[in-house]
Amino acid sequence: MTSSLERAPHQPGDIPVPTGVWSRSCDLPDGMISPSLPEQLSPYSPTPMDNTDGRFREDYRQYSDFLRELIDRGAPLDVPQAIIDMANSDFDAGLTHRSDRNTRSLQDWMARTNGEDIESVDGWRSLTERLLDGDASPEDVLVFMQSTSLNSAEVARLVTPWGMRLEHLPDLYRATIHAIVACHGVVSDAHERSMPRTDIRPYFVRDIRDAIGRVSTEQMLLQTRVQHGIDGWHRETASDRLIGLWVVTKRPFGAVKARDGGAIDITERRVSIFHIDRNADEMPDSILPLIERYRSYDEPYEEGLALLHDYVVDRLDTPRNMPMSVTVYAHRRLVGNS
Repeated sequence: MTSSLERAPHQPGDIPVPTGVWSRSCDLPDGMISPSLPEQLSPYSPTPMDNTDGRFREDYRQYSDFLRELIDRGAPLDVPQAIIDMANSDFDAGLTHRSDRNTRSLQDWMARTNGEDIESVDGWRSLTERLLDGDASPEDVLVFMQSTSLNSAEVARLVTPWGMRLEHLPDLYRATIHAIVACHGVVSDAHERSMPRTDIRPYFVRDIRDAIGRVSTEQMLLQTRVQHGIDGWHRETASDRLIGLWVVTKRPFGAVKARDGGAIDITERRVSIFHIDRNADEMPDSILPLIERYRSYDEPYEEGLALLHDYVVDRLDTPRNMPMSVTVYAHRRLVGNS
């Protein structure tokens, strides 16, 4: 999933056009308005690269609280609370994961170079501060990566709970393409973007009945991922009820050359929730028993995962698939990849 750096650079007209569920932005819940962002932030600003010593600013925290409220209040009426809880926990875990990953990448770079390879860039102090604080533009991120040996960084991120805020997606695309062009890179063409890799992560609940008959629901993430069919870890729970899936779709966005001659690939990652509604979905009867009945990574279970993957991929542009976020990230290409 890498883009060639040998062909002609980007030409006008290559801006991706959102389609399907990603092209329709839902309204915010009644009474909610988007908060006023500081001038230096945009709706698709990347996660701050440094989360040490409480560096996250108060305005960024307030913005994150607004997004959490959208997840709580903005879900479609037919979405069960267990899926809303799933989205909330994933939002918090994802913020922590991305912040930690950014910080590790930054610390690794500092340990190797002491930051000296950025000092030849004009305005390097303010550029570095913008990356640390989450004020960076996509161009800032790519200039920093192009000029240093930093291994990876988030270029842009747009949180789109249940399909809200998708009106900002074209702006994210335009800003990312502007950044690639400014860094003399290439933008992936329509053919490259038409072949995404899609992974699924099923979510289950188990209904638990107490001694007097009251039922509570326990939510569990099945640690199984499907790529192009079958791939994953063992499942440790059995006979549970599938209620939804995380759907992760990755596609190439472009590439730029680093100062040392290596390549930096830019990838788009879309995350959505696919709601399994047994009353509305026309899922083949053969799938759910294989998924819910069998324990671990045996042959019937593999078959069920593969069928489930194909079923979901064929229905990504239906209302059951609800957009949750779009992230563009940059990463150094491993030697030997082309």
